[in-house]
Amino acid sequence: MLPRIHMNQADIDRVRQLIDTQAGAVLAVPHNLGSALSAVFIGQAFDMLLVAKNPATPARTRIALDYYERMRLSVLMVRGGNPFELSRAMFAVLRERKLVAATLDNVDRSANRVDVEMFGQPVGLAGWAARIAARMQVPIIPAWFRSTGNHIEVVVGEPLTTGDIQAAVRHYAGFFEQQILADPASWAYLADKHWQEVLSRAASAQQRSS
Repeated sequence: MLPRIHMNQADIDRVRQLIDTQAGAVLAVPHNLGSALSAVFIGQAFDMLLVAKNPATPARTRIALDYYERMRLSVLMVRGGNPFELSRAMFAVLRERKLVAATLDNVDRSANRVDVEMFGQPVGLAGWAARIAARMQVPIIPAWFRSTGNHIEVVVGEPLTTGDIQAAVRHYAGFFEQQILADPASWAYLADKHWQEVLSRAASAQQRSS
C-alpha cells in the first residue's frame, strides 16, 4: 500500500526542516478516510508520535495497540490519562525534535474548548495541541489526505508558530473546512452526530439567506 501514498518531496523537506530548526512540530489532522493508511507513510518519513484516543474497553484498546504495533507506529493513548502527565510526555517528545500527530476535528463542548467558526457556525474544538505548541513555540501544520481511487495524496497546509491559542486552532480549522468543502465525501465525520448539528445549522442559515 505504501507506494500508493504520495507526499510532495518539497513538503517532506519543509516539514523536516521545521522539525529540525524549531524543535519539533505538531501535525493537525482530521478524521479522514485516508488518514489511517497515510499514518504508516508519515511514520516512516518522520520520527513521529501518534496521539490517539484509545477505545472505551480494554479489549478494544488491545486490538488498537496491536494494530498500531503492526503499523510500526509509536502511539500515545490518551483516554482517561492524567492531563498533566500527558502534556509532560508530549513536551518531552517535542524536545527530542519529533513530529506529534493528532486528530483535532472532534467537537468539544467542555470548559477547555476553543470556540472558532466553521461552515459559518460557531463550534468548539479541543485546544490541547495548540496549547502545547504555543508553550513549546513549535509550528502547527494542518494536513489532509486526498483519496483518488487507490492513490492517497498527503496535503499539508502552511505552518503556524504562535502563542495565540485561538489563532492556532482557527488556522487548522480553516484548512480543514477548505478541504472538506472541496471533498466532503472523504471526511469521516460527515455523519458524526455532533457535526451533523453544526452542518444542519449551516444549511438552515444558507436557506434563509437564499
